[in-house]
Amino acid sequence: MSLAHQDSFESQVLAELNQVRSNPSAYANWLSQIKRSIRTMEGPGVIDEAIHALRATEPMLPLQRSVGMSVAAGDHVKDQGPRGTIGHTDSNGVGPCQRVSRYGVLSHPQACSENVSYGMATPQDVVRQLIVDDGVPDRGHRRIVLNPRLAIAGVACGAHARYQTMCVIDYARTYQDRAETFSNLGTESPKVALSGYCNSGKVTRPKSVRSGGQDAIYKFWMDFSRGPEVQYPTACGRQYWAKEGSSRDGNATPLVYLVDGSGACVVPYLFTQTKGGALKVVREASECAAS
Repeated sequence: MSLAHQDSFESQVLAELNQVRSNPSAYANWLSQIKRSIRTMEGPGVIDEAIHALRATEPMLPLQRSVGMSVAAGDHVKDQGPRGTIGHTDSNGVGPCQRVSRYGVLSHPQACSENVSYGMATPQDVVRQLIVDDGVPDRGHRRIVLNPRLAIAGVACGAHARYQTMCVIDYARTYQDRAETFSNLGTESPKVALSGYCNSGKVTRPKSVRSGGQDAIYKFWMDFSRGPEVQYPTACGRQYWAKEGSSRDGNATPLVYLVDGSGACVVPYLFTQTKGGALKVVREASECAAS
């Protein structure tokens, strides 16, 4: 699985999860249409049970992708995949909440959940496996996906020695990515953030909220998709000019933070461009609190 394909696969898993959460009845209808083609250990009753559960579920907000939680999920894939092992505890005895706490802060040390899917070839198959939850008596995977209190998730998928593929999805009610998560991972991490949010289908380019002009003491906002100063035209973020350093012509350095369609921060760190054209973290974006 190439890196580009892998990121696309993971983004599609998250998008599929959010389709279930945003319209569980529609997903139930789809499941009803294909249930004859689904092979189960328990028989067709488990599919009917899933359909009933979906139809009894109210629509809920989509999960927002966390870079830190995605990295933590990736750690589990890297640990289990080559060994062909299964479960939520890695070879060092570390569980999901400990893993995600390496890269961010949970509201409580044990305030996380995790799903792991094995052997599924497509993002749709991954989510369907979790929803049907065949062979799992307490339907724990389904209950996690349909938990309206969970708001943030990280997804990582990869090869598995025994089942060919695996996907890890970590969830939390609240989670704050650490700035060092980006810095320690080098320039690739902000690219993960850009790709993850901008290609998820859940983040849109915001309307311009530009205030003042270029002469307004380095304090104005603009869309990435507008203006000659734009450096990353495909990103769904806003550009913030602040005198944190100087460009070659002595003007302010353009910094970046990512927002959703309503202008709320989804990655509360400011990025800048390196000489090589990559993005790197400059600092936490206190501006997010006031945006």
